[in-house]
Amino acid sequence: MESRTKIKRGGSPPALWPIVLQAFVGVLIVSVEVQDRWGTWDSTGKFIAVVLLSGLLLGPTVEIFRKLSGRDVRFSNLAISSYTMVWVATVLFTRGSH
Repeated sequence: MESRTKIKRGGSPPALWPIVLQAFVGVLIVSVEVQDRWGTWDSTGKFIAVVLLSGLLLGPTVEIFRKLSGRDVRFSNLAISSYTMVWVATVLFTRGSH
């Protein structure tokens, strides 16, 4: 006989504030690194840095406004954008370090 796990539906959704707090602290940390390296980057590096900082702020901000307007928070979108920003940060901070 197979064991089945029931997923409880209708429970309280996960809290958004820990994700938002981590995102904004992450932006502060990354912005310090960007500021330190800004003068050494070419225009492509500077563009990627702006995209990175914008992306780190945009995802959580959109979900805050969704929650305030009474719509569901899309945690999967937050996860996707977060991991995308990790890849962008990796590309940015490893450019030219070969």
